Amino acid sequence: MVYVLSKDDVNLATIYIGDPSTLYALGDTAQTLPIDTGGAKSAFMIQKVTFNRQLERGMLGLDSDYIHGRLGAEIAYTVAKNKLGLSGIILEEISKGGKDLYTTDGTVVIQARFLTQTESRSTNDVALILSAQLNDLVTKLRQDFGNNHSATSGYAVLSYVDNDGVVKTLVVEVGPR
Repeated sequence: MVYVLSKDDVNLATIYIGDPSTLYALGDTAQTLPIDTGGAKSAFMIQKVTFNRQLERGMLGLDSDYIHGRLGAEIAYTVAKNKLGLSGIILEEISKGGKDLYTTDGTVVIQARFLTQTESRSTNDVALILSAQLNDLVTKLRQDFGNNHSATSGYAVLSYVDNDGVVKTLVVEVGPR
């Protein structure tokens, strides 16, 4: 949905008529990650994320940061519900900035991202990209903690197309300092 508040202020909103966690199937998790996550409370990798509908599979091939951001946020919602056991999850409009997802009680904030430029890179390049992106997400979570004083946990959820063509997701938990 697109709405215009003024000539120079165009906004986007995605309205879900169902639970977005049904859009993706999450595979097995591994505690071993392809990068160092020093300072994290916990971390794991989902070894395969399956897109259940053709719509999302088609969106994956588009060259749009907004669309990939939407996919990343939806996958993060699925992870929050199905792997972290969270409830009352709010998925923000990703173009808005700030926390991407949070719980209604305000105790959890989540930053999400989806990368596709990793698909054709070497394993070493992928590790460097993932490390930089996770550091950026953790920095954003630190800002979120400053703006959401009731938050006690934060998750960086980084989904990416690996160089083997499989969509994988890294989940790193951090606490407020």
